Amino acid sequence: MVKLNAGVCILRTLEPADAASMALHANDIRIWNNVRDYFPQPYTLDDAVAFIEQESAKTHPNNLGIIYEGQCIGVIGFYPMQDVYRLTADFGYWIGADFWGKGIVSAAVPAMRDYIFSTFDTVRLQSSVFAFNKASMRVLEKCGFTLDCVARYGVVKNGQLVDEYRYSCLRPGL
Repeated sequence: MVKLNAGVCILRTLEPADAASMALHANDIRIWNNVRDYFPQPYTLDDAVAFIEQESAKTHPNNLGIIYEGQCIGVIGFYPMQDVYRLTADFGYWIGADFWGKGIVSAAVPAMRDYIFSTFDTVRLQSSVFAFNKASMRVLEKCGFTLDCVARYGVVKNGQLVDEYRYSCLRPGL
């Protein structure tokens, strides 16, 4: 089991008991508006259970629950890329809207970044943010991520073409 102290919150391996809280916070259109379309909407208890089971099967989980005041209020993690990008990981997170603006993600990102670089072969994390999500851009910048590029009209979200801001962070020493 992975358990990281991020100060204001704990990052840990997801557990079956997290499913109800996770589904409660994820089933919010405000969350879905800021994530990729493969994230279910509505987000059901079955979706949470399936995600937790998927992560529980891994020796070293790619995604950890964000635990605040004893409840799972979100998830932070990464997906390893493939082929020539095999040392890069796609990094992301979400937390329930009731917890936005409390510094929780700003505490979680460095802890997760350090876990990834110390546990996996990853040398580069990249994170994509929709143009309208200024708060997430500020979090990444505060946590040492650098804006690599803006892909103009790079994504379609809610039927609208939107600029994608792509950030990265390199393993220390590179």
